[in-house]
Amino acid sequence: MHGHQIPPQVNSIAAINASDVPASRKLTGAAGHSHKKHPCNVCDTTLEDINTPKGYDIKNFKIRDNWAQLKHAHQSLLASTERARTKVLDDYGSRYSLFNSLPGWLPVKNTPIDFMHNFYGTFLFIFLFNIQTNHGLGIVHSIFDVIVKGYLLNSAGWRQFEDAINSVIWPSGIGRLPNNLGGNHSLQKMYQWRRLCNIFPTILWLCWKDDEDKIKQTPPPVPSQTKSPPKFKCGLQIIYNAALYLSLAGCIFAYQSISSTDIERVHLTINHHLSMHYAPIFKRFGPAYSWWLFAFERYNGELEQMNLNGHGGGEMEYTLLRDWIEKNRLYEMVHHFSIIRLLTFYLI
Repeated sequence: MHGHQIPPQVNSIAAINASDVPASRKLTGAAGHSHKKHPCNVCDTTLEDINTPKGYDIKNFKIRDNWAQLKHAHQSLLASTERARTKVLDDYGSRYSLFNSLPGWLPVKNTPIDFMHNFYGTFLFIFLFNIQTNHGLGIVHSIFDVIVKGYLLNSAGWRQFEDAINSVIWPSGIGRLPNNLGGNHSLQKMYQWRRLCNIFPTILWLCWKDDEDKIKQTPPPVPSQTKSPPKFKCGLQIIYNAALYLSLAGCIFAYQSISSTDIERVHLTINHHLSMHYAPIFKRFGPAYSWWLFAFERYNGELEQMNLNGHGGGEMEYTLLRDWIEKNRLYEMVHHFSIIRLLTFYLI
């Protein structure tokens, strides 16, 4: 019509970008990450393949077909017995999900891998702290396991490790690391693993450097009374290089802008394999900075501070909702008054 602009048509579809791997599998009906035959919801890699080169041969991955997964999920819906549904799950890695009724929903394509937990949540943790979880460890988490199992820091080294971390002056607003990491090897929040990943190579260099500021050739001796001596190479330079590359990869993947060029013997977990699928996910959803779970984790932290008094019958949900709305309204009011004061300052 003359004088009227036709609004552009916008097509959109839901994407599971607010859940970690276990939660997204439950929501989409995919097999769990510890399933022997279908631990990966993107390709046909099995749990046995995770510790073999086949699990990381990107060019030869057999990617799952979205429409085939929808078909098998519908077969699960039509199955008359639990045994029949279990057979569909074991054969094809699919269960029925209400998401399948959404127009345009594609279970593989619209379920990006949770980068935050996958990269920061586990690779680092194994590397230093030798802590295992039921859903496997992420990339940054796992590199810590080498430090403890290899006895690469003795008691004096751990004190130096702790002192070096405590000497870091962090910018305000980005969080802090605990001040007792030398004795208590644990971090609770993903942002803490992210911060540690940023400074990890520098901290290791301070702990392992010699008089010429080079990484020492010989690691600390393994305690004679240990019952589980390390079964891997404990070369400090090799491990330092791995930590350096990991920190660099974290900076690249977590950057606010990323190009296609940027994304082209330790026990491995499903998260190591899932990281092989970063490239198509970044191409489809953009930089991880725009869709990772840090914001949702922050919301969870805000909700945890609310005193619910353990009341059931819907009272807790109502209290959480009321508190959430109250905080947002207060923020809007403060923000509104700040704008008024700013305008008044410049206009008067």
